[in-house]
Amino acid sequence: MHKNKTRLLLLLILSALLFLETGFAEQAEHTVKIGILKKESIGGWDYEWQETLDFLNNQARDYKFTAVMLSWNELKLAVDEGKVDFVIASPIFNVELNMAGKLTVIATLRRENEKMEAFDNLFGSVIFWRADNKEIKSLWDIKNKAIAAGPKNSIGGWLAPAREFAERGIDINNAAFRVFHHIDTLKIVEEVLSRKVDFGICRTSSLEMLAKQGEINLEDITYSRELYLHTEDLPFACSTRLYPEWSFARVQHASAHLVEKVTLSLLRMSNVDDPKKITWGFPANYSQVHQLMQTLNMEPFQSDNSLINIVITRMKRWLTGLIITLLALGSVIFYLLRLNRKLHSLTDELASGQNFLKHLLDSLPDMIYVKNNQGHYLMCNQSFAGSLGLDANAMAGKADVELFGKVPPFLDDSVIATYERKINNKLVIEIELADASTIFAEIIKVSCPLHGLKEPVVIGIIRDISVNYRARQLQEHREKLISGIAEAAHLIVGSESSVEESMPAALDAIAKAVGADRIGMIRRTESSDSASADQPVYRCFSCYCKDQHHCHRDTADIIEQIINEHYSRLLAGHGVGRNISEFSSSVISALSQLGLKSLLIIPVFVHKKFWGCLEVHVLKSSRSWLDFELAALELAAEIFGSMIERSNDFIQLVNYRDRLKLALDSAGLYLWEYDFEAGVNKTTDDLYLNLGYFGREQIERQRQIGFDILHKEDLHLISNIADSENCQFEVRLMSQSGKYVWHSFIGRNYFDASHAHLRTIGFFRNTSIEHQRDMALRMEEGRNVHALAAAHAASWEFVPEERRFYWSRHIRKLLGYNPEIFSPNIQSVYQIIHPDDLPHAKDAVRKFLATDCELRFDCRLRHFDGSYSWFVNIGTKVNDPELDEFRYYGIIIDISETRALQQNLLEAGNRAQEMAIRAQQASQAKSEFLANMS
Repeated sequence: MHKNKTRLLLLLILSALLFLETGFAEQAEHTVKIGILKKESIGGWDYEWQETLDFLNNQARDYKFTAVMLSWNELKLAVDEGKVDFVIASPIFNVELNMAGKLTVIATLRRENEKMEAFDNLFGSVIFWRADNKEIKSLWDIKNKAIAAGPKNSIGGWLAPAREFAERGIDINNAAFRVFHHIDTLKIVEEVLSRKVDFGICRTSSLEMLAKQGEINLEDITYSRELYLHTEDLPFACSTRLYPEWSFARVQHASAHLVEKVTLSLLRMSNVDDPKKITWGFPANYSQVHQLMQTLNMEPFQSDNSLINIVITRMKRWLTGLIITLLALGSVIFYLLRLNRKLHSLTDELASGQNFLKHLLDSLPDMIYVKNNQGHYLMCNQSFAGSLGLDANAMAGKADVELFGKVPPFLDDSVIATYERKINNKLVIEIELADASTIFAEIIKVSCPLHGLKEPVVIGIIRDISVNYRARQLQEHREKLISGIAEAAHLIVGSESSVEESMPAALDAIAKAVGADRIGMIRRTESSDSASADQPVYRCFSCYCKDQHHCHRDTADIIEQIINEHYSRLLAGHGVGRNISEFSSSVISALSQLGLKSLLIIPVFVHKKFWGCLEVHVLKSSRSWLDFELAALELAAEIFGSMIERSNDFIQLVNYRDRLKLALDSAGLYLWEYDFEAGVNKTTDDLYLNLGYFGREQIERQRQIGFDILHKEDLHLISNIADSENCQFEVRLMSQSGKYVWHSFIGRNYFDASHAHLRTIGFFRNTSIEHQRDMALRMEEGRNVHALAAAHAASWEFVPEERRFYWSRHIRKLLGYNPEIFSPNIQSVYQIIHPDDLPHAKDAVRKFLATDCELRFDCRLRHFDGSYSWFVNIGTKVNDPELDEFRYYGIIIDISETRALQQNLLEAGNRAQEMAIRAQQASQAKSEFLANMS
């Protein structure tokens, strides 16, 4: 009898432990698996499922949704075995399992990226062929033709056309010569265009998407609407009926709460501002899918008219009952045969089980005990007895008073009852163990009846939660500190008063958050005493004492000594005083005399320069500061420093404002500001005064017309003014006299977080004089162009800094070269000079560059076609006194005609001289002949 009681008691203890562990396990995050049918199973559309998973994880944060990509058969097996909670699959798959009672559709997919109202959750099939295929007149020519289609399980790729032909008495699989099934739609189209097959079958919208991507040209193919004439008004090519899109279905074992949460989240996808490729809507009507499966004799509508199938169908219930009866009878007989054998071994198993449970309880780290209603211990494990310094076997039958002299608080029922009423039946208390160490423990008491005893027993479980408890305390302290820093930042940033006035309240919030007794800000200033002019003096800037300053008056000398001793460390941005041991012995002694148990100094920087310190006093007990506490105080010091910077910058900004106004007036810049959010022109009067408008009424009238002050031909320049952050253009503004004056504008656009255009701020500058100069320069350039053209000349420019030549466009007419690519340097110029003239040309250029005298020489230059012509090259050096730079300018003039005329004159002179010599010789010969004759 005693053994049975002990066994039942151990079983109850083990059950309580399992119940406790289950309670903790339920707090873990629940993973929800979504089975998704692979594209390889049906082909067709390539959906993006990650958006749906991310949205569900964001909406239902208690669950973690993961995707499991499975093939057709794998997904069926996963549903049967309950390995997935939801299914995303094609209509055929979900309808088949829905009729089997395994799935229930909760949402239908919508293709948001196609922007087709009323058709974004429907699709069909397209039957197409080459547009230049003269052998095909209609779809009825499909007999004995080759077909390229999608997978056999795909509605858009194969089943939809198969249904249309089946309802007209044609088995498309037998009527065709051959059918090729492909997953990739582009491969189907390529086989049709390459004449490998005659017909192609693909899902609707696939052709339009390929054409949009530039993969195909829709004019190369044609399709038919003969099978279903109601597709004429559809926004995409279609040859069959339309069927509902993929669906999101629940598996039957999924809980109702989870299904409701997932359904609401899916329907909420289309209501968010972030555009998505796909969303989910209410479940569509899948009756067309049922009719398709019936027409094509697909599961579960597949029928077999054989005699055996009829007999099995009609007598299914009787056969099932007979099989179940035989199995039950066999099971009973088998059970009775094994029962006798188990009865013989039951006693041995119970004995070994008792020893195992005892060993299991002793191996658990939790302290477990069992008491009766009189408070006497029935049993306990070794962890309980060892923690209290007792023997587990000696505790049986004794009360707490006998063991401890008095009832410990964590075992006192009156204390526990009072405490349980306060915090929901759980007691967390600090317990001192036998080795003088302390732990934080959670005590759970369970009262339950025990077989063989009239009164129930009390089972107590004491679990050590010291680590979690201390971590929770640390986290609460961290959150309190962060809240204090945030409150301090809000008080000092959001205050309408000065930094000096708002600083005490901010320091008060930090002191409460960090648990300090006193806290203050000290700043570094230069002493007015000439004897100590080189020594920094630190005085109180603001403190926790709210301007009483007695906290710093006593510690001023000590603070200055600490700063001087640790000056380099403070300049590096590190605090001093994390432990009291960081200070020198003299500082520690001085702090002890003042009653300071801990002192922490955090540097404060303003404009990246050492400004002062944040000092924290602790009076109650010595303290070692944690890392996150130091980080939070350093953040507070950084916030205070930035606010002091802003305070100083605001004073400087007021001074800069007047200087900026004077600078703008002297530079001829006029402010323009337009508020697009309110539609108000906030431009100052200076711009309108510059345009000649005088009087408040005229200026206000021009300010109200806003951008209409611009010339009509220049309004297009501001039509896209908000396309970029910075804007720059040149427009004409109407003056008071009615004439338009050129102004250049440089400004900046300002936007809000949603990129809505708020305002444009910039400056106008009068550029009318520059335009007049440009006009005069263009006229002078035009006259020079005409002069060069009339003289058969071209101009050149040589820049010494770049060592490059620049030619005018007349070089094309003279020599046939393109001036943009011709003569990048002087060496390429030498290459077109005639070899016989090159030495003379180089000597002239060297002399020109060395003496700055005028350049002038004649040479022959090679045309683009290889011929040569004579040119005279004239150049000069021009200095720019303002920039202290110089350049070389010159022209080349075609003198081929002059050279030819000179050559002709020279040749005529030579011939005349030769004829005179010959005449003189003839006259002399005549005289000699007459003399001889006489």
